[in-house]
Amino acid sequence: MKKYIALLKSDYLRDTQIYCGSMDSNDNSEDDNWNDFIPNHFIGIYESESLSDAIKWAAKDSSFHENMIEAIEVRVIKTDSQNHYPITGQTNIYDYLDEKEEMKYA
Repeated sequence: MKKYIALLKSDYLRDTQIYCGSMDSNDNSEDDNWNDFIPNHFIGIYESESLSDAIKWAAKDSSFHENMIEAIEVRVIKTDSQNHYPITGQTNIYDYLDEKEEMKYA
């Protein structure tokens, strides 16, 4: 069994913004403080034999159509007695998926 992280594709979300101003001031209505970003809508982590099976389970759990879901395989590597995931730090998961064609078109 492999582990997969299931996400809603960013194509199905719109008008997603994050506030980047200071909450201490009264400037939260200023447009300059709101920035567009690509969301990573987390659906869940699934253990299954294949990527397509993980997507099917995620679709069933979330009620999203399978075409709206993408998943990546979780791979753990051992380094200096600590587990590290290949995706580290702040990363746009969709950039990672673009590099992994076999995962993108499951």
